[in-house]
Amino acid sequence: MEPEMVFPWTAMERAGLWGTGVLLRRSEIAFLKHVVESYEGLGFTRMVGAEGSGDEATVAVIATKDFIFELDRLLCSLRDTVGYRLEAVALPEVCRERWFHTEWSEPESS
Repeated sequence: MEPEMVFPWTAMERAGLWGTGVLLRRSEIAFLKHVVESYEGLGFTRMVGAEGSGDEATVAVIATKDFIFELDRLLCSLRDTVGYRLEAVALPEVCRERWFHTEWSEPESS
């Protein structure tokens, strides 16, 4: 039986990865990135965009299927224990398979 997830994870099948969106204060982005990426192989983050002219931004958190449960628990822990404002949001439409391959894994053509 699969454990229940708090964050809505979306498959990026061609890349073999899963992603979720996290809405948080811009001032907390570096901390989230540091914590997620400090666990070797757990996952990584990518900035998606700022929400209007306010203090909030959406960050994509990406992992393999093997680690999404651990990453989900880590995000919940940061939110519940540390007190950071991490709001679970769906991975924005722009962050689907094509976005990942185009923006982050395909080499630039010269």
